[in-house]
Amino acid sequence: MSTVQYLNDATFRIVAQSEVSTVSIWAKAFRRSNTSRKTMITCKLLVVCAFCVAGSSALSLVVSQEQSYFFGTKPADNLLCYSKTITKGSALPASISYTNANDKKINFVTMNADKYSVLGYTVDKTDGQLGTPAIGYRINGPSPLTYAITIDMFCAP
Repeated sequence: MSTVQYLNDATFRIVAQSEVSTVSIWAKAFRRSNTSRKTMITCKLLVVCAFCVAGSSALSLVVSQEQSYFFGTKPADNLLCYSKTITKGSALPASISYTNANDKKINFVTMNADKYSVLGYTVDKTDGQLGTPAIGYRINGPSPLTYAITIDMFCAP
């Protein structure tokens, strides 16, 4: 989000804000007609730079507050056949794929954050499907990740 605050006739302040940080830029506007075009171009460049700086630690455009996902149904006799943790500080998006070497069907998948955050994540299935020995997902969210995400996949015995 960006706002322009006019402080008086010749001074204004541009504020660019993301979920993570706020950047404030002060600028002077000149009254001369031959420099007004340069001033406008300079102001536009300042706004673009402010957005880049304010959003540099949260480059993802993902908007979600979800902290966990469940896919499929877990029969009582299914066994954990794959587990992976995407650690805190990891860059997203991250791809997770698994192929069962024993050709056992993956029936249930869970993805859980280890703590609550207002910056959730989203999940896209990239390949395979439930009920087959192979499946893949892409996890999208804030980068760097401020929490860990554990992925568990359960297979038929």
